[in-house]
Amino acid sequence: MLEAIDSLACGAGRDIEIIVVDDGSTDNSANVVSEWMHNALLPCMLIKQSNRGPSAARMLGLSYARGEYIGFCDSDDFVDVASFKKAISIAKNYQCDVILLRSVVFDSVTGESYDFYDTHWWDYILQEKAFAVVTAISAPAVFRLEPNANTRLLKRSFIEKENLSFPLGLDFFEDFTFHVAELAAAKIFMYDKTGYYYRVNRAGKLTEQKSTKRFDMLKSVDLAFKEASSRNVNMSGWAYIICIACRVMYWCGQNTLVKDRRRFFELSTELIQKNVSKELFCVCMETFIDEQEKVLLSALKVGAVNFLVTHASAGRIRAVDTFRLLLSKDYGKEARRVVIKMFFSKVKSSLYNK
Repeated sequence: MLEAIDSLACGAGRDIEIIVVDDGSTDNSANVVSEWMHNALLPCMLIKQSNRGPSAARMLGLSYARGEYIGFCDSDDFVDVASFKKAISIAKNYQCDVILLRSVVFDSVTGESYDFYDTHWWDYILQEKAFAVVTAISAPAVFRLEPNANTRLLKRSFIEKENLSFPLGLDFFEDFTFHVAELAAAKIFMYDKTGYYYRVNRAGKLTEQKSTKRFDMLKSVDLAFKEASSRNVNMSGWAYIICIACRVMYWCGQNTLVKDRRRFFELSTELIQKNVSKELFCVCMETFIDEQEKVLLSALKVGAVNFLVTHASAGRIRAVDTFRLLLSKDYGKEARRVVIKMFFSKVKSSLYNK
């Protein structure tokens, strides 16, 4: 906790306010933060609430914020404030609503850092430029950036104007809905500097736990689809949203409890089948995605639940599990090609090993 706060205060001056929301903690963290704030040289505030989850905590903190720009930080991560301040100084010239910076993953066990999960998409959009000013229309691939609310700043006036909020009642993955809603409406400044350090392999980290709370991702994706519809996202934007939704749902399916995995993928296929028309499916397949994503989207679209469960469980794929993919005339073409290629590879390998 203190490392996160210290990173925000480092070199910040009095033009930054720190608001800490204690979401029903049961340890001594509130007292530690209170003591830190007593000696702070910048505006700060500690707010306590009963345990209501991350969405409620963020919305409560937001209601007290008075700054021109709003940013979020989890208690186990840390921020390069200087990079964010530099980004603000440039973005103001372009009257941008949202400011995005690159992120780095920091491993608590090894102490190593490595590129964040969306590095490819940053490179794809920036094309080696120091920064870019884009919208969801001019660069729909922004939807493929990691849906993490902490990696960006938003104008407070923009949040109010667009009535943006984190969905209450979700313990996990509330960022996805917010990600789609904000980027669909925003003029976006992308700055080619690292601003956020995302910590992994820390004991107690929520997103590394397996539980029924993984089902919150399905609720968040459903709400994100509703946001995309209400904000008139175009077909290209929808394709990128669908592609990343498939990836995050599959990842959650891999990390849900084994006993719940089949139900999770049944609900996932229902979501895709309800929201992805044949036209949109074709656009998705033509969008800049890899073979794995094409198979995944096809499996979700045709309801190949057995295939998804077995694949997510790292089990042996049986021929019968691929039937829905192989026999689907409209949606299985790409999946058919990859699955057949996989089987030929296995046959070839077995012949060589005899």
